[in-house]
Amino acid sequence: MTRPAHAPLALLVALLATRALPAQAPSAALFGAVSDQFGQAVVGAEVIVGSGAAARTTRTAPAGAYRVDSLPPGASRVRIRLLGYLPLSATLPVAAGDARERDFTVVRLPTALDPALVQTPDGEYRASDADFTARQAGGAGMYLDRAAIDRLAPTTATDLMRAVKRFRVLAARDGGVRVVSADARDANGCQPRVLVDGFAYTPVDGINDFDPEHIGAIEAYASGETPPPLAPLAGPCGTVVVWLRR
Repeated sequence: MTRPAHAPLALLVALLATRALPAQAPSAALFGAVSDQFGQAVVGAEVIVGSGAAARTTRTAPAGAYRVDSLPPGASRVRIRLLGYLPLSATLPVAAGDARERDFTVVRLPTALDPALVQTPDGEYRASDADFTARQAGGAGMYLDRAAIDRLAPTTATDLMRAVKRFRVLAARDGGVRVVSADARDANGCQPRVLVDGFAYTPVDGINDFDPEHIGAIEAYASGETPPPLAPLAGPCGTVVVWLRR
C-alpha cells in the first residue's frame, strides 16, 4: 500500500505543534490550622482559596487543620468563614509546586447579649432585649424581630434587606449582591456599616455571611437617624445592626 505523499509533512507539523505547547506550571498547595483569639481550634470553618471557577474549598478538620491542593501559582485570595466568627480575608502568594503552610486566627463573636448597657472605648455596644424594644418604639429606623423574619421566610440574609426600605440590593461584579444606601443623593451606592452583636464588623460576602436561621433581629438606619447609644458607631451611609439568636 502506498503511503500518501503528504503524510511526512503532516507528521512534521504535528511534532512541531507538540513542541510549541507551553509546559504547564506545577500547581501549589496551602495548608495549616485555624484557631480563635483564645487559641482554641476552629472546626468546620469554610476555607475558600481563589475566586470564581478556579476557587478551591474545604472545611477545617479536628484541631482546625485544613489543606487546599491544586492551586494555580500566583496571588490567591483566602477567605475563612463560620457562623459565630468574624470572617477573615487575606491575599497570599503561592509559588508553582510549593506547599505553603499558613495558620489563621479568626475572632469569635459573642453569643449572648449582656443584661446591662455598656459603651466601651474600643467601639462595642451591648444591650438587652429591652433596649431593642425601646429603640423600635422610638420610631427611627426599621426593625425586624424574629417573628417578622419568620414571616418573610428568607433564603438568604439579602432577602431580609429587600424588605428594608433604607437600602437597595444591587448585583455585584463578581456575580453576587451588595447592599447599598437607598438615598437618591448617593449615586455611587455607598454601603452601610454593619454591627454584629454590638461589634463593628467587616463582611466578606456582605450580609450573606449570616444564615437567616441564626439571626434573632435586625435594626436598619439610614444616614443620620441612628439613635443613641448606637449613634457613635453609625456609618455615613447608614447602619445595619444584626443580633444573632441565642
